[in-house]
Amino acid sequence: MMGMDFFPPSFKIVAGGKTIYLDPLLTDDTNTADYIFITHEHADHLSIADIKKLMKADTVIVCSKTSVEPLAGLTVKVVKPGDILKFDGLECEVVPSYTTRPGFLGMISHPKDSLQAGYILTFGKVRIYTMGDTEFIPEMKSISNITVALTPIFFCMDIPEAANAVNTIKPEIAVPMHYIMGQSNAQKFAELADLDIEVKTLTLEN
Repeated sequence: MMGMDFFPPSFKIVAGGKTIYLDPLLTDDTNTADYIFITHEHADHLSIADIKKLMKADTVIVCSKTSVEPLAGLTVKVVKPGDILKFDGLECEVVPSYTTRPGFLGMISHPKDSLQAGYILTFGKVRIYTMGDTEFIPEMKSISNITVALTPIFFCMDIPEAANAVNTIKPEIAVPMHYIMGQSNAQKFAELADLDIEVKTLTLEN
C-alpha cells in the first residue's frame, strides 16, 4: 500500500496458491487477484481504480448489495449476512457488520438493514475475520475459532469497544485497522486486549 496517515481496512492474503484482497485501496501492487471481497460502498473500502488494476479475466468479486451500484459493469457475487460461499480451497462466511449510533449529521452510517458485510475466510484450519465498519454487535458473540481478527479501532468502534470485541471473540491474533497512525492508537488497543491474544500491528509496507 502507498503511504498515508490512515491505516486502511485493506489487506492482501496469499494462501493455497490464491491471492485475495480485502477492500483494496491505494495499492501499488502489480499482482492480480483471484478473489476480491468488498465489505461496503464507502470510498475507504471500495476503490474502482484499485479493483480494476487487480483484475484478471477470472477474478471473483464478492460484495454486499450496497456495493453493486459503484461496481456497475463488473461481474460480482452479491452476498448478505448468513451466506456461505465455497471456492477452491477457500470458504467464505458472510457475517453482519453494522452500526447503530448516529454519527455525522445525526445519520447512522452503516445501518443494519443495508446488509453490509463482514467476512470470515477459512483456509484449512486458518480462519481470518475482517469485520468491516461495525460496532461491537451482539452477533459477534457467536463468532469463534478465529485465527486472525482484522479489527477497526477508530470511528465505528473506539479503542475500548474494539478491545471488548476481540476479548469476546478471542482470536489467536488481532490486527488493528481503520485508524489514524502516530497517535499510539494501536498500542492502546494492545494494552486493553487480553494477554492470551497476540496483537500484531502492521505497517503499510507489510
